[in-house]
Amino acid sequence: MTALGLFLQTGLDPKAIAAMARAYDDLLRDLKIVGRTGPVTERIAEEIVRVVQVGVRDPAVIRAKVLSVVRDEAMTLPTMRGDA
Repeated sequence: MTALGLFLQTGLDPKAIAAMARAYDDLLRDLKIVGRTGPVTERIAEEIVRVVQVGVRDPAVIRAKVLSVVRDEAMTLPTMRGDA
């Protein structure tokens, strides 16, 4: 499912959907993600929904909260070094 499809599925008001879409676009740009499909973009969209469902509506705040979660999750991933 696309991010917009996921956002629309929440049943939230149009302003919340617009805030989610803005935060999503900003995050993909900040993270230099070109494609809009795949596990990373799906995870970002899911986290945006989670943040908005607790009442956050400011796209900049949504972006900051999701970016923090995504960075924390990335830090826990195993490294891909050849010496393992």
